[in-house]
Amino acid sequence: MVLVFGNKKYLGSKKIADGITAVALYLSVKHYNKNVFRKQKYALEADRYPHDCLELMRSPKEMFYIPLKVALFLSVPDLTPNIGLFWYFFAEMFEHFRFFFICVFQINIFLYTIPLAIKLKEHPVFLIFMQIAIISIFKSYPTVGDIALYMAFLPVWSHLYRFLRNIFLVSCILLACSVLFPVLWHLWIYAGSANSNFYYAITLLFNVGQILLLSDYFYAYLRREHHLSHGLYLQKKDGSEATLVLK
Repeated sequence: MVLVFGNKKYLGSKKIADGITAVALYLSVKHYNKNVFRKQKYALEADRYPHDCLELMRSPKEMFYIPLKVALFLSVPDLTPNIGLFWYFFAEMFEHFRFFFICVFQINIFLYTIPLAIKLKEHPVFLIFMQIAIISIFKSYPTVGDIALYMAFLPVWSHLYRFLRNIFLVSCILLACSVLFPVLWHLWIYAGSANSNFYYAITLLFNVGQILLLSDYFYAYLRREHHLSHGLYLQKKDGSEATLVLK
């Protein structure tokens, strides 16, 4: 989301910066894909991977980048309604509880860093994707640009689509919320026929959808890595087909 200050030179420089960022992200992901899938090909040739997982060795599609502005603000003094989780809660908060709940809310951004870094230590790009998504969900003042930034990476993980479980449900939630956001905002602010509870309810649903999306991709990534190491079609000791359950 580009802020307009009446300065055409500023807007022009922003477009140039967005374009450079898009090209840089494209080249970085292209280089990353080339290295990752080269390593996996060598591992397959060295019999480190079962040969029945050959169909998993596909290069993902090229990514797209939506050049939108990203902003981060970690004390919550501004309670202007937005698509985040903070403004409504702290508008209702008693002042003497404020500092405690600010700490509780803000720690969510950092709480998942260590376990994710341990689990994804060999997959730094996917770790970065997960961290960007978590920050965009739990930051104090999220914007559409924050969401667009991590969703721009979704085509990079197109090879995970076959392992996603809730993609239809999540897509419906995000699309419905995107439509209802401006509608409920208009009913509340301009028409006066609704209140903040309507808008905040759709905000909660939107963030639940993002969490489901993120957890689904995390599951799909781990499942694909498991299949690469143990084969695509698992069998029990007696030769019958086994079912994979990730916990």
